[in-house]
Amino acid sequence: MASLDLPQVYEKPAYETLLAVLEGLRLQPPVWNHRAGRAATAQEQESLGALRRADVTRYISTIVSSPLGWIANEEQRETLWDLAARRMSERCGRAAMGDIVRRWPFETADGGVGAYEPFELVIREPALTGDSLGFKTWGASAVVEARGGEVHVGALTWGGGEDEVDQELFGRENQFKIVLAADPMYDDNHPALLASAIAQHLALGTESRAVVMVPKRDGTTIRLLEAFKQAMLDLDVPLFCVEEDELAGQDDWVGDDEEGHVRCWLGVFSRGGSPIPV
Repeated sequence: MASLDLPQVYEKPAYETLLAVLEGLRLQPPVWNHRAGRAATAQEQESLGALRRADVTRYISTIVSSPLGWIANEEQRETLWDLAARRMSERCGRAAMGDIVRRWPFETADGGVGAYEPFELVIREPALTGDSLGFKTWGASAVVEARGGEVHVGALTWGGGEDEVDQELFGRENQFKIVLAADPMYDDNHPALLASAIAQHLALGTESRAVVMVPKRDGTTIRLLEAFKQAMLDLDVPLFCVEEDELAGQDDWVGDDEEGHVRCWLGVFSRGGSPIPV
């Protein structure tokens, strides 16, 4: 979609036309469905990329700044300005957006073990303004605590001494059944450090799992990924990649005019089982 394909303000389009255009330019949060095929995911990303184009944002700004004098009904003009302002805020990051609704569909795999009835988790996320900001932080914390939830967190520093590592959390080795790592490697020594940290903290036994996601941004990150997989095999007790996949992601480290689409490698490692054939 290009802004030149849209009805221009100088053409004095009707209220109904502008209303339909602004509704069509709405940016919805992505629907996180891990069972969606790559073709469907790619099509969704292409559509989102078209809606986020800088020229589309500039087009919306022309409606915000226009007096819309050819539309006699003041209420209709206010409606268009309000919608245009919302479309602008949706393109200015989460802090500028209003309320949004996020959806997570949970579908049953055909013939899967332990199948469940398909359902969709729908969460309303209020705007990050006023009392809503407090409700999302300390308010949510109070609700979780009242229901018995408790989480202990700490920073794990690679290669750090005892004074740099939270000994209460990480002082005992092989205590975590699940280790998660996302976008963890930026330097040549990181693959070996990450593999060593996982081996040190992942629980012993065949049921423990390490789940690692690495964005394949460029040749460097792909090289680090391959080095990490080899480092996992080179451990004294190897960790095998028993499951892997590629997911479509959206990279934050891009300019306004870049789409930021990136393929993310997802691997599941285990101390037992059979490694994936190369």
